[in-house]
Order: sequence, then C-alpha cells, then structure tokens
Amino acid sequence: TVRLLPSTRYVPLRLHCVRLLQQLAAAAEVFLPTTSILLDMIDLKELSQPPKKVNKSNVQPLALTLRLRADDPLRTMEEQEMCVSEVFVLLNREVDLYQYSAGFPEFAVRICQRLRKFSKETRSSRWRAYAKGCLDLCERYSSRAMLDRSKLNDIAPKDVKQLEVLKPINTPSMGERYKQSIEKEKRLEAASRPIQKK
Repeated sequence: TVRLLPSTRYVPLRLHCVRLLQQLAAAAEVFLPTTSILLDMIDLKELSQPPKKVNKSNVQPLALTLRLRADDPLRTMEEQEMCVSEVFVLLNREVDLYQYSAGFPEFAVRICQRLRKFSKETRSSRWRAYAKGCLDLCERYSSRAMLDRSKLNDIAPKDVKQLEVLKPINTPSMGERYKQSIEKEKRLEAASRPIQKK
C-alpha cells in the first residue's frame, strides 16, 4: 500500500502505514524496517521547492494524524513543516526501536548517508536541526553497539538469532520503549496545543 501510491496526495496514508508497522514491530519484537519509506519522503520534490503563497483563511492545515489523503498537500510552509517533523518523529522512533540490535551500525549507515545529503540540500535551519539530531542519535547508538558487539563471543551479527541481543539487563523492552515514545509524543502534542478559552 505504501509504495503503490507514490504521489504526495497519499503522504498521510504512508505515515499511518509506517506508524502501524512500527507498532507491529514493537509488539512482536521483530525487525520490520520502515526507514526506506521515511527517507523517500524527505526526498519529495515538493519539500525542495519554495512554499506557495496562499491565503491562510482558505487553507486548513494538513492534520496528518487524522487524514488518509490530502487534496493538495505540501503547498504551504506549515504543511511542509508538519510533514517533515512527522517523518523525523517516526525516524527517531525507528532508530530507538532497533538500537540494541547487533546489526544496528550497518542499519544506521544508510540513514546517516541520506540525512547528511538532506542536511546539505535543505534551506530550512529547523529541518537541518532535525537531521542533525537524528544523525547524532544514530552515531551514538552505533558506537555503543560496536563496543557491545565486540564483547560477543566470536559471533557475527548475521548469526545472532535474538533481535535485541545487546540490550542490557533492566533496560525496557522494545514494546515498552515504543509505549514510552508514544506517551512522550502525546505529552508534547498536548503541550503545543493552543489553550481554548471558555
């Protein structure tokens, strides 16, 4: 479903599919990568073009979490910002889910390459900061995984049968980390919501 409709009209549907795949991966504690979908979204040509000047009273913001498709998405700066911020929330969650995998350094290579390229090409300093934050997270987790992986007894990452083989004792499981991430996202969303006057 995600790759069948590559137009920007179905950006919200793609993001919903990624959320569902991440939820499934966390619940079953299996490897279901969604990074290629997310990295393809930051390469959308609409994000590299300057936003159109639109009369704000005629445009309703693109509520990505409430829609499956948008009629004319990514026209305004607000819509572009909403899309990119959602992509980076999901990308950071993806990195967090697989941080204790023995193959994490190899998993993070492609993410780091694409984010460095995105960081150089984007004109938005906020988007550059999102990319830098995700890059720092990948590099920190990769260096820790390399150190922990060297302590495994002559086992190659491809021979490891357990997904979170590098997870220390008393560390939350993949499912628990996913729930914590969702709760944090809800708190941030509630804090950023405007206060309604009665």
